Amino acid sequence: MSFTCPSCHNRIAPGQPSCQACSFSLESVDRLLGIPPQLMGPISDPQKFFSSFALRRLTSRVDRLEKKLPQLRIAVTLQTVPYNVTLPVFTFWLFNRGGLSSSVDRGAENFLVLMVIDITNPKSLRTATMIGYGLEPFLSAETLAACLAAEPTATAESLVRSFLSTLESTLITASQSTVQST
Repeated sequence: MSFTCPSCHNRIAPGQPSCQACSFSLESVDRLLGIPPQLMGPISDPQKFFSSFALRRLTSRVDRLEKKLPQLRIAVTLQTVPYNVTLPVFTFWLFNRGGLSSSVDRGAENFLVLMVIDITNPKSLRTATMIGYGLEPFLSAETLAACLAAEPTATAESLVRSFLSTLESTLITASQSTVQST
């Protein structure tokens, strides 16, 4: 399976160690950023950006969604993105190095959705997502962008709630369409 380079957006063929267009590689990002954080739980908030009440409410929302769609795994993390990488590259790095997927969850068996909220500037939050290959038939780049669409003044909590609601309706519609077509 090929994937899109998070740096220049060209396609990278399977087994290719780096992007032919821009030389991006996961190993180069490892050298740049060092040891990745190990992300825990469905909501990872290492800097305690959320109140404990908001964290419980969002975690409960993720749990309900994962019960409705049992193959799906959702992870949300609030991070300060280093100045020396772009948000898409940082998200790709966390997806692959943050300990979110087991060795069993590889390729077409990976149904993880990662949402990263960049809290570097709390007055202007930025978001990015990455999905496992198993979800690609159901979630296009355009759909993911729609899931992230929010008002510029949105809070981190409202961003997550909106993202989860849009993700849920999109995946339920996709799963119903798949069942009806078989």
